[in-house]
Amino acid sequence: MRSRKGFTLIEVMVTVGIILIISAAMTLSVSSYLDRANQSADVVSIHDGKYSAALSQISALKTGISTSSTSSASSASSASSVVTSTPTPVPTATPVPTTAATPVPTTAATATPVPTATPTPKPTATPVPTATPTPTPTTAPVSAYPGTTSTVTAITWKTGFNYRYEFTIPSSSSSQTAVISFPAGVTIELGWTVSGYKILANGARTELYVPAWQTGGAVYVNYTGSEVFNPQVIDIK
Repeated sequence: MRSRKGFTLIEVMVTVGIILIISAAMTLSVSSYLDRANQSADVVSIHDGKYSAALSQISALKTGISTSSTSSASSASSASSVVTSTPTPVPTATPVPTTAATPVPTTAATATPVPTATPTPKPTATPVPTATPTPTPTTAPVSAYPGTTSTVTAITWKTGFNYRYEFTIPSSSSSQTAVISFPAGVTIELGWTVSGYKILANGARTELYVPAWQTGGAVYVNYTGSEVFNPQVIDIK
């Protein structure tokens, strides 16, 4: 009879182990590539939104310029189409000479001026200067999140805003959010460097939420309150 040969148990276990190791390595590589692709897609979508907004503004400017040019051309053509009539001269009558009347001399009466009394000036009271009260903070300053920085600069060149606030945060994944705390009653405008944000009121504070993958940015703030203006990055979650 012919003997049948097959794989031993050890050979089968070694083969299965090799297959599992290769599968695990491929799974880690594919997961890393997918994360990078998602982050790249987020960045591209943000830039697409900025590009679309810029195109909309340019189109609006072009539409305004073309409308004003059309109206100017129509006004000029209307003005040129109006025919002015030449007035017919009217004959004037020959003036009749008149005899000038002899003026009668009159005697002018000279009035005697009456002297007026000079008013005595009254002494004016010297105004007492009042002390300007120093504003005191209504809320204790918040603590900054470790690894973050905050810089406040007073500005006068941007209409409606008196501070420029810059921040930096540690590099984090796109699923996390940085929380920036401001005093209540502020008006915030974000530049091109900050996107995907939202602003919420939290009691005596106003909080700005930005995606944590943006490692820094700058915002313009209008604040006229009495509290010390000291915004900080307070959390990354």
